[in-house]
Amino acid sequence: MSVGGPCAFDGCKRKHMYNSPVCYKHKGQKPPPPPPPPKKKPVTETNRPSGEDLWWTEEDETQRCDDDPEVHYGVCEFDSYDGICFHCKNLVHPDLHLIDLINNDRTSFLNFESSLVEGEHWARNYRSRLPDIWEEFIERDIMFEAQLGYGASRAEALQQLCYADKEHILSVVKENLSKAGAPTEGEGTAPWVWNSFEAELDSHFERIRDWDIERVDWSPEDWGLEKPPTRRSASSEPYDEDDHPLPRAIGVFLMAAYVFYVLEEGLLYAFADTEGKMAEFLCMLFLVPPYIIWNALIQSGNLRR
Repeated sequence: MSVGGPCAFDGCKRKHMYNSPVCYKHKGQKPPPPPPPPKKKPVTETNRPSGEDLWWTEEDETQRCDDDPEVHYGVCEFDSYDGICFHCKNLVHPDLHLIDLINNDRTSFLNFESSLVEGEHWARNYRSRLPDIWEEFIERDIMFEAQLGYGASRAEALQQLCYADKEHILSVVKENLSKAGAPTEGEGTAPWVWNSFEAELDSHFERIRDWDIERVDWSPEDWGLEKPPTRRSASSEPYDEDDHPLPRAIGVFLMAAYVFYVLEEGLLYAFADTEGKMAEFLCMLFLVPPYIIWNALIQSGNLRR
């Protein structure tokens, strides 16, 4: 112990003596025991420290890309269907997932709007304002309550914000139809376009309001999402996400060695005085090794495949 630190007695501002926890005023007195350490809150999946793995969970609970700029450039990339990052394999923050779901749902409605208007006698007079409005809303949603950081609190705030847009959006759509000369009132089939728009927008806002932030009780199919094909491959064959440069390097080396061997040994002279089917057979024979090397090592770079 060196000299210069504070005295062990609470409230005493004097320096402690050399090789003693107390100052000269409290010399010979026993310092009070240190306070007991605070009780640690049990670590659960919801309150675990960032980056800490839970040994009892089956999923990879490592740190998200969005939590650390050193991890895959600090950006989680994911598909709306499951919200799982392509890189860190973690479920992305709920607020980011919700923003992506809402934007996809808005795009789906715009496509639905365009398909219903097409063919109506008033279609050429119809001018939808929703693309411009929702483009502004994208910026608004991204910046909304940024001080809360990523997480459930911001996701809940976004739910309330976007659901509150309902009456405004419905009034805009109805006004667009009225200006174009489309019926929006009355019974029967006359206002069928407006009724269809209203029902679809009601469903859109209900999905936003009822979305489970914990992402346990929700269905991607309810949002009109289809399960994407295996990333980087549309085939049903399992594909290893990780590239393997070593097989590619081996493949390039073997390819160069084969070409060198053919030239060095003068094997191309086998084509002399050959024609027709014999020449075709020799071509196929010479191309078999490069074909195997290319498909097994260079093209996929994947030993398992």
